[in-house]
Amino acid sequence: MVMLEVLASTQRCRDPEAQARKMGIDFEQASLCIVNQEEDPADCRDLEPHPGLRMISFAERGLTRSRNRLLAAARGDVCIIADDDQVFLPEAWRTIREAHESQPAMCLISFQYEIEDRIKAKRYHGSPRRHSLRTLHSVASIEITFKRSLVPSKAQFDERFGLGTAYPRGAENIFLNDLLRSGVPMAYEPAVICRHLGTPTGRRRACEDPQGDGRVIGVVARRLHPTLWPLFVLRDCAARKKQGLSLRGTLAYAVSAFGSGRVDG
Repeated sequence: MVMLEVLASTQRCRDPEAQARKMGIDFEQASLCIVNQEEDPADCRDLEPHPGLRMISFAERGLTRSRNRLLAAARGDVCIIADDDQVFLPEAWRTIREAHESQPAMCLISFQYEIEDRIKAKRYHGSPRRHSLRTLHSVASIEITFKRSLVPSKAQFDERFGLGTAYPRGAENIFLNDLLRSGVPMAYEPAVICRHLGTPTGRRRACEDPQGDGRVIGVVARRLHPTLWPLFVLRDCAARKKQGLSLRGTLAYAVSAFGSGRVDG
């Protein structure tokens, strides 16, 4: 049977077994590896309460750095990227296992997640499909599962991006784009595997700081698409306007995005 392993990032974790219960981990179906980040090296502890649960601690910051630690520590046949504030549905393990077993050549398969009241996090495509550079733009990290043996050994998240860095968006999309450009096959399955508690960072789309947010998206766009990045910026600006950003705010966002894309990207 395919061995499933959840790879979770967290901070200041004192009880990995309580964290596993909070996330709905079924140890008969999957193991859990936690990378825990601490402020003080004295608080760093590596624990393995039982064969299905490991916690590795580091005195450092940065979500992408944590994700890379997890990639290096992973042991499962199929790995599931997770946050510490999500809950897996009971049927998730069967759903993930069957999808990967039915598509043995597919390295990465993304799924769906929901928020409170069993509402889907976004508008998802209704049928299975292969991923392209376009479809990867909307994939969230907690939707990602992958066969560890098919991921290139040098594959990593770009640590210049993601929470805890100057560019707190786009890390998972850059990671996926890099994989796809290297020839890694990816697919999407229209099935919900987890529920996110609260509002995920990636869905907080209101522009409280249009200039600052624009600067980030300009650099992310240039990293994703070195030649066509202006089209990506224009599409994102249109989406922000549609989501309620004022005309003045949208213009400030656009000017900042195009400026940072030219200079910082």
